[in-house]
Amino acid sequence: LAQVREQTQLYDPLRRVVNVFEDVWYGYSAVDEAFYQQYCQNIDQLQRLMP
Repeated sequence: LAQVREQTQLYDPLRRVVNVFEDVWYGYSAVDEAFYQQYCQNIDQLQRLMP
C-alpha cells in the first residue's frame, strides 16, 4: 500500500481489498454471499486499474 499511496486511483481499491482480506483472515468479519460478491467486484475493479 505504501508504494501506491500517491496513486489514489489504485490506492483506494487496493486498500479496500487488503482491509477485507485482513478482517476475514483474523476473524473480525464473517463472509456471506453478498460479502463475497462485493469482494469479487472490488478485485475486478482493482484488476482493471492495474497496468
